[in-house]
Amino acid sequence: MNIAILIPSLGAGGAERAASVIGDNLINEGHNVYYFLFVSSERRFYKVRGEVINSHIFSPFSCEKTIDCIREIIYARAELICLKRKYKIDAAISFMEEWNYLNALSKDGRKTLVSVRTVLTERKEGKGMLYERFWQKLILSRADKIVAVSDYVRNDICNNCGIKRKKVVSIPNISQKREIISDKKWEYGRKTIVTVGRLEQIKQPDRVIRAFSYALKKVEDAKLCMVGEGRLKNSLVDLCNELGISDSVVFVGSTNDVSYYLKYARAFVMTSKLEGFPNAMVEAMAYGVPVITTDSPGGCGEIVGKEKSSDDIQYCRYGILTPYIIGDIKRNEALEKEEQLLGEAMVGILNDDDMYSRYSKASIQRADIYSLKNVMALWDKELITGK
Repeated sequence: MNIAILIPSLGAGGAERAASVIGDNLINEGHNVYYFLFVSSERRFYKVRGEVINSHIFSPFSCEKTIDCIREIIYARAELICLKRKYKIDAAISFMEEWNYLNALSKDGRKTLVSVRTVLTERKEGKGMLYERFWQKLILSRADKIVAVSDYVRNDICNNCGIKRKKVVSIPNISQKREIISDKKWEYGRKTIVTVGRLEQIKQPDRVIRAFSYALKKVEDAKLCMVGEGRLKNSLVDLCNELGISDSVVFVGSTNDVSYYLKYARAFVMTSKLEGFPNAMVEAMAYGVPVITTDSPGGCGEIVGKEKSSDDIQYCRYGILTPYIIGDIKRNEALEKEEQLLGEAMVGILNDDDMYSRYSKASIQRADIYSLKNVMALWDKELITGK
């Protein structure tokens, strides 16, 4: 089959990571894979084996007025149909909201799959057609299948966007190790917390730092490695200075060697406002890293085996779950209860070797469920036999 993967760019991000892994493995199965990117694509972070096509399509959803968006969408749709015909595409898989709309609208007999990787109705910062339920139902329902990245996302699409359940399937992200590039000696000790993600407000990295400041008071040799770049970096550095923990926090920046940090991590922590199904979390699990996550909307609770909601720490089957943290913080305010609970969960993993060993094994077990073989079998089913 000739398969098109539609994604805004191949920059550093979870959707881009998933698209590259899926595409490479479709090639291993004997398919031809083409990546259709927006014309204004950022620098490529992920290398792919498929043919990269820089389209003449700009994102048509930046217009302020709906009528202007519709005019741009008509042009972009026509361009996409031409691309599908030019490369004799049999099936198209789209990632991210812009391409999902265009993919669904350009359906012309070819198999059309749209991958929803976020909790659409929780995207409070989103405005315009991409986040209005009327347009979500009208446009996304045109696709042959909507591929939700978790059961939580699937239920959100069906219950809140009004799309028929038979139209939506759940396919999680793939959990697998990457090749370790660095051979330098590890210098951060045996009690290092690692968090991976963009330093943007939706990831709430400031909450990780504040919770870590609590843990550091009880585990003096603890370290925090923050892997990722973003607009909040300078303010986060200032926050570390204000809390007096700068010597214990390492800002790694963007790296293609995340594996190096996961290999030595004592725990992986996530505090996002929402996560459809975090690549970074299940990748950490593949290395046997215990996971501590807040109970945010999306797939985090699903991954660790959440069975109920609670305002306390939950020691779930596959990881540790602490209460959801939301809302803006003021620099000089005392830690909130939820931040203290997150800090206590960090202390537990850092100090208790039995707990660490138990959750390390649990992470590997969970990662096996999201293995390359298992997840690609689900994609193959939808591409080849799904209706």
